[in-house]
Amino acid sequence: MALYRIYMIGSDDHIKEAQNVECATDQEACLHAERMLDTYPAAEVWEARRLVARIRAPDRPAK
Repeated sequence: MALYRIYMIGSDDHIKEAQNVECATDQEACLHAERMLDTYPAAEVWEARRLVARIRAPDRPAK
């Protein structure tokens, strides 16, 4: 298991929240970040100093 840090990125492109998670793979960490995108438009997944992925929320229909 590796320790990943997920940064939730706001619409102003600044970090709004961060969470540490232990995952077996990069893919598992990215899936965890995707589940957190209900509030923020993007997330970055890091393992130590290595950027694993930047994930954007899917476009949502206007209400």
